[in-house]
Amino acid sequence: MMDRSMTICGFPESGKTTYLAALWHLVTARADQTSLRFESLRNGDSSHLNALATRWRDGLTQIRTEIRSNQLVSMNLLDSSSVPLRLTFPDLSGESYRVMFEDRDCAPAVADILTRGKGMLFFVQLIESANRIWL
Repeated sequence: MMDRSMTICGFPESGKTTYLAALWHLVTARADQTSLRFESLRNGDSSHLNALATRWRDGLTQIRTEIRSNQLVSMNLLDSSSVPLRLTFPDLSGESYRVMFEDRDCAPAVADILTRGKGMLFFVQLIESANRIWL
């Protein structure tokens, strides 16, 4: 296992897929200088990532991930000192994470994916309504 690895996940409509699309664009287009550089895909399909990035560049809303999706994107990046970093995006729907929290149950295969990394970036969406903020 890589010393630096992170799993990216989160609740429904929190921006996971949009983040993945923007990240893929930035590390592959090389139009702008970034601290992270693309090295390789460990898991995942670049055509899927290219489609996400195209929608992002065109300013379109990303297509919501189906609950039964089992796409796994794991990309190896290099930082500015060429130290490797792996980011893994289990392309589960946000509803899948919501169900895990509500039912306190997680499929063993999903638990394995979520616990592989050294850290986790969990996306939430803040909703402001009548002077109250909801997570």
